[in-house]
Amino acid sequence: MTYYAVTQFLLYYFFQHWFVLGVDIGLRSTEPNGVGLENNASEYNSSTELTHVEKSSLIDQTKISANQQFIYSTSVSPYEALVLSDPCYQDGTCEFTQTIMEEQYCNCDKQCHQFKDCCQDIKYNEELNSVYTPYYQCYKSSNNIYKGLFAVAECPSMEDNTTILHLCQSDDFLRVGPCVVSDDIIFKNKYCAFCHNITLYKTFDLTLKLSGVVTSIIHENMSNSDRMNHIFHMSKGYQLIPPKGTVVRPCMLQLAGNNDTLCQKFINPVYLFEKRMAYFYRNYFCGPGSNRHLLKCTGGLYDRLGRDTIYPITILFSFTEKETKKEDCTKMTYQINGSNQCDLEIYTNLISYPEPFYLVFSVSLTRLQIIAVASAYCWTLTKVIDTENVSFKKILLPNGEKNKAAKINLRIVFTKPSFLHEIKQNEHYINNLMWNMFWSDENNTIKVSKEQNVPLTLQNESLSLA
Repeated sequence: MTYYAVTQFLLYYFFQHWFVLGVDIGLRSTEPNGVGLENNASEYNSSTELTHVEKSSLIDQTKISANQQFIYSTSVSPYEALVLSDPCYQDGTCEFTQTIMEEQYCNCDKQCHQFKDCCQDIKYNEELNSVYTPYYQCYKSSNNIYKGLFAVAECPSMEDNTTILHLCQSDDFLRVGPCVVSDDIIFKNKYCAFCHNITLYKTFDLTLKLSGVVTSIIHENMSNSDRMNHIFHMSKGYQLIPPKGTVVRPCMLQLAGNNDTLCQKFINPVYLFEKRMAYFYRNYFCGPGSNRHLLKCTGGLYDRLGRDTIYPITILFSFTEKETKKEDCTKMTYQINGSNQCDLEIYTNLISYPEPFYLVFSVSLTRLQIIAVASAYCWTLTKVIDTENVSFKKILLPNGEKNKAAKINLRIVFTKPSFLHEIKQNEHYINNLMWNMFWSDENNTIKVSKEQNVPLTLQNESLSLA
């Protein structure tokens, strides 16, 4: 074999088995220019200095066949190798979070640099930060303990008004108010806006979620703030509602971190179970070094974390300093509900139990006939008070196959969003409603009357459920 042939064979073998690695790093990020990688770098290569690493990888292509190409790399930068060493890397990529997950814990847009919530394969660029970046926090905006929204939650260091500082830091939104928004920037509360020289803003509303609450425990003679506090402590959950047109940026709560550069670069949450508690971290490099082998990927689990329970009753409170006069808010309308122009809370699906009453019949009726008459009365009320949910809670009858009177207990759900005074007016109207019905049956006309007082036919009678 000639020298030339041997040389060709060795070159072919060398490229076939060594250079063609088929590696596609797929990273959009390059190593940082700043310091702070030392902690994580030591785990990868204790003798490598990563503070000013420049990528020296040489990427080229070679054809293996006419229809197939591979990308090969003669070296991988320590930074890339360290990022790829994250066992949860795939769960933090744009492809996974933006196309597979219903909700995202990281983002791939330009704003991710401002909120420091970029996904793992996005090149983080501090030059794209905004003036509010140092003050953004993930704020708890509902009873969901895992998911919140980004809001400016701190004052600048030069703020010397200690009262404003204290109120901005307070999480008691019943006292200091909910989030406000100005020029698409959301602030934790109006005091956080004040210390950033923002005085014109729109205020979030508060929705309280309840179950089994009846009108009798909600009093009109209480102030709005007292009533809100009273109902809040009975509620099953809450949600801050942004003004119409406001874009909210969701985020994951309770993510622990450290000052390590890789910890701060991206969000790809991991968690650690310890003493029956789950502790969450921004990413793998934020976790405690001694326990990193125990960290688990959050991934698609995030879609199932803290899913809201649906409760039938909601009450919407407004914190906005209103200019609309009270006379304009005597009756709830669709327009008012959409823009919330009144300083009155809005109730939906509130339950009412009107005063018991009696239906008196001109002839004795069977149990089934009495139920039919009570149903007709309920149907009448749905047309009078504009609600579809009127039912009888109890029908009480004396013993006997037929009776000339029955005691009725109603249950009404005010499904239409209404002010409290509207609901109270409807209750008053129902309790004092005069009602008569004439029913023709087998050539007989039967009169049915509604009475508030016990009729003679039921006096001294023991009643039981129909």
